[in-house]
Amino acid sequence: MPAQKIKPWRGYPSANVVHAMRVHVNMASPSPSLGQVALTAGTRFHIGTLPAGAFVLPASKHVLVAFNGTTPTVDVGTETVPGAFVPSAAIAPGAVAFAGGLSGPNHGFQASETPVYIVLGGTGITAGEVDVVLPFYISKD
Repeated sequence: MPAQKIKPWRGYPSANVVHAMRVHVNMASPSPSLGQVALTAGTRFHIGTLPAGAFVLPASKHVLVAFNGTTPTVDVGTETVPGAFVPSAAIAPGAVAFAGGLSGPNHGFQASETPVYIVLGGTGITAGEVDVVLPFYISKD
């Protein structure tokens, strides 16, 4: 099954502001009207696209409900590198906590348009809730 697509990035590239993409995963009872999603283990879910020239800043996460099941992982990254922006070790899906300043190997300048995905790993996961915010800056000097 192909990865789900959402509308392309729309922002203010000429404004001196920080943009962000956010995903709220709720495995037990997601409310799509509130922007919540449930993930299927091993299936990438498209959460947004970084425009060419974006500079990715450290992310924040808030695990509201610990993920159950066997070896749960949650990664935010690219199509080929699951934890490129926020690796599962930084999200710690088994621990209820807030943390900021999370980064992966692909933080920094993005030369080309970069789709961003979240992916759940593990088996038997029926509960868990996390918010992840990935901020980025657009430089159009």
